[in-house]
Amino acid sequence: MTTARASFELKCPPSFELSACAAFYRQFTPMGGTTQAQGETLTLAFRLDRSFEAVGVRLHQQGRVLHGAVVGTRDLPATERQVRRMLGLDVDADAWVALGAADPAVGTLQRQFEGFFTAAFPSPYEAALGGVIAQRTSVQQAAVVRRALSEQHGEQVLGLWVVPSPEQLLRARSSVGLSAQKLDDLHGLGLAAARGVLDAERLRAMPTERALELLEALPGVGAWTAEHILFRGGALPDALPTAEPRVARGVALALGLTAPPSPAELRCLAERWRPFRMWVCILAARHLVAAGQWAKAQGDVRGRRARAPAQLSMVP
Repeated sequence: MTTARASFELKCPPSFELSACAAFYRQFTPMGGTTQAQGETLTLAFRLDRSFEAVGVRLHQQGRVLHGAVVGTRDLPATERQVRRMLGLDVDADAWVALGAADPAVGTLQRQFEGFFTAAFPSPYEAALGGVIAQRTSVQQAAVVRRALSEQHGEQVLGLWVVPSPEQLLRARSSVGLSAQKLDDLHGLGLAAARGVLDAERLRAMPTERALELLEALPGVGAWTAEHILFRGGALPDALPTAEPRVARGVALALGLTAPPSPAELRCLAERWRPFRMWVCILAARHLVAAGQWAKAQGDVRGRRARAPAQLSMVP
């Protein structure tokens, strides 16, 4: 891997705080080992869109400026775009604040997680690998398997292990903790990524239903994993995750409802949250965890399709 070093600067809106993102990533088990939050610094290690270079970015905020020190690539525009997407800095922050002012429940959630917009996976490719690895296992065990895959077949940057590139993944013939079936599925995802099927901008430009259909056709991907790849890997701000029942639990708690809404009811409720339905759902899910009701909500997951992971990827 190249040791090229460069840097960029991003202007941040007053409503954004890097420390709020760092607090999320610090406990975000599905990306464990690829993020590090120390003091005022957040370090991210990931595969760059399209080139799949292993990139490390060390971020710190000074006032309204976000400084990024980059290792592994000289493609600063691509790196900056990806960081913007991951942290939600590619949308209209004023509109997000305005939504909270107009909707009291959203405003309450925003104040509870002040300075937080979103904190996504680096790409649909990395979300896809994690989603398949997490099937039929705990999120903690999935993180161990992902780390082993990265150490055996990926690369290290800024002291963090990055998942294998599609080329490296396709060369892998075994990996600790992976069954032959899961490894075959990962090979299929690697091939799809190499062909551009998992490109973030391509998927984000599609109608949501079309993108989900395309993803569900991939090996090892069902309805839950398709939403996970598109919504959390593609960092869509206005998607609506109806395949995850704990989102409904979180929304019910945030709105003071007596029961979780059905998918159809959730769609109706969420109309007023456009164009930030996904961001609101992430806050609602985090609110559920903060309220100590995550364990109770686990019961909603029993009986779901076997391809669904054991823990929601929206929250730590």
